[in-house]
Amino acid sequence: MIVKIHEARLQTTPAILLQALNRRVSAVPLFSRLTSSLVSVTFNQMVKYLPEAPETLDEVFAALSDPTRRAILDRLALGEAAVTELAAPFAMSLPAVSKHLRVLESAGLIVREKRGRVYHCRLQPMSMQQAATWLDRYRQFWEGQFDALDKYLKER
Repeated sequence: MIVKIHEARLQTTPAILLQALNRRVSAVPLFSRLTSSLVSVTFNQMVKYLPEAPETLDEVFAALSDPTRRAILDRLALGEAAVTELAAPFAMSLPAVSKHLRVLESAGLIVREKRGRVYHCRLQPMSMQQAATWLDRYRQFWEGQFDALDKYLKER
């Protein structure tokens, strides 16, 4: 967390700053008792900073969040298919299915190729593997936690 203090002559107690930090707001006006001046403290939570989840991983999970796109991936797991084949089971227009395919393609989950006048799609497993690897770390952690809890409960 980055704290910016907007007053050159800040002479306040650490307790006032701790109260502001506990509020977790973006800007807090503080009244300094020692200088009788209004002080503004800004807290930058750095929400966009995700060192363990690169943008591609975010895109993969966003693409997987839609049931239509998951159904398309299920169909492509059986093998390559034309866009019209992928669109057949859905009660939506071909342009709407194409938008779903663009989301899957930008996430790196599928590859679209044009052969003649027909677009064919196939799975691209690398992005899915990255997501599975990321999830596996947390699966191992939670299995360890549950094993420890199970051991604790058996000892009681």
